[in-house]
Amino acid sequence: MTEAELAYQLSEIIDRTWSMQQWWASISFGVLIIAHVASDRLNLLLVAIILGLYAAFTFYMGNILQIQLGEMAAIFLDIEALIESGATSSALSNHYAKQFVGDSISSYWSFVLSFGGTFACVNVYLIYSYVKARS
Repeated sequence: MTEAELAYQLSEIIDRTWSMQQWWASISFGVLIIAHVASDRLNLLLVAIILGLYAAFTFYMGNILQIQLGEMAAIFLDIEALIESGATSSALSNHYAKQFVGDSISSYWSFVLSFGGTFACVNVYLIYSYVKARS
C-alpha cells in the first residue's frame, strides 16, 4: 500500500473507533440516568439484567476496539517499513512512526483506565442507587 492509502485506512479506523466509543459512552450515560431517575422502581432482577447486558456490551466493545488497535499497529508497522525502504520520508509518515513508538503505551493505558474506570463507576452507581432506594 502507498503512504496515502495507509493514512486513509488509519483515519478510517480512528473515525470508526471514535464513533464506537461515543456509542458506548451514550449507553453508559443511559445506565446512569436509569440508576438516578428510576432507582426506586428497579427490582433486583432488573438490576441484574441491566448489569449483565451492560457488561456484555462493554466486553463486546472492548474486543472490537482491541481488534481495531491491532489494525492501527499493523498500519504503523507498514508505515515504518515504507520509511525504512526509502519509499517515503514525508513528515506525516515520520509523525506516525514516532506516534506509534512514543505514545502508544501511554495512549493504551489511558484508554484502558478510562474505559475500565467508566465501566466500574457506572456499575457501582447503579448498585448504589438500588441499595440506597431500598434503605
